[in-house]
Amino acid sequence: MKYTMPRNAYVPEDAEKVVYDEVKAEIYRYDTAKGPAAAMFGGKRSKPDKLYYYRSLEAREKAISDYLDGLKASAEFKASLKAKRNSFKHTLKVGDLLRCSWGYDQTNVDFYQVTDLIGKTMVEIRPVAGNYEETGFMSGTTTASKGHFIGDPMKKRVGEGNAVRIASYASAYPYDGKPTYESHYA
Repeated sequence: MKYTMPRNAYVPEDAEKVVYDEVKAEIYRYDTAKGPAAAMFGGKRSKPDKLYYYRSLEAREKAISDYLDGLKASAEFKASLKAKRNSFKHTLKVGDLLRCSWGYDQTNVDFYQVTDLIGKTMVEIRPVAGNYEETGFMSGTTTASKGHFIGDPMKKRVGEGNAVRIASYASAYPYDGKPTYESHYA
């Protein structure tokens, strides 16, 4: 089990604690021999985001104000992303083809076909075969073979741009039917 120090380990006992519920932050103000100081904690973090000494009280208050403004801007940005994500509606239909291109030092191409719509945000897809045509040394183009399934169905969430996350390293996007470059080493 990982040990984390409690918040009070970073500040003296006589520090003035102020809680800012609107941005979920706690700020401790205190004075030291070096000058005014502050410890600023966001969310439930036990380690301070900022722990500094300041040249003057005005500098400390400005730093606190800037910190709170940053937390507020971050919360607004996250809320706007969440609203955008929740309002997104995909336009995929049963029978649509998706193309996934991925790889390192070679380009692999996989195709998927939408076989079912699940609610407003998910689809069921199945891998389909590709028709490969060699056009160069260990490289060529490939096109999807609609309806020629080669794998089991998968349920996936649809993201912006009708993107479907296949793996941590690859996403599938709507396929336009054009031949896609592919390369290999074996």
